[in-house]
Amino acid sequence: MKNGRMVSKGNMKAQTRECYEKIKKILESTGATTDDIVKTTDFVTTFEDYKNTAEVRRDVFGTDFPAATGVLVAGLVRKDALIEIEVIAMVDQ
Repeated sequence: MKNGRMVSKGNMKAQTRECYEKIKKILESTGATTDDIVKTTDFVTTFEDYKNTAEVRRDVFGTDFPAATGVLVAGLVRKDALIEIEVIAMVDQ
């Protein structure tokens, strides 16, 4: 979502990339990075497109993936959303 509007309608890979860009900004605002993510949960509306998120995850995490869960859901609150991503990050202070 940008300015309250869905971006990349119908494109789960692009929506995944947008999610991780937002997650990265949030983490950076607290002094953390995506390296601090220890668990992700992806809520997806279609399993067929889910495989398209693997490339984005490799771009974000390299080869050191955190624990991950994928959940197939009937729908998300935002009508055109295909994926929502929840992360847990651990940061030493």
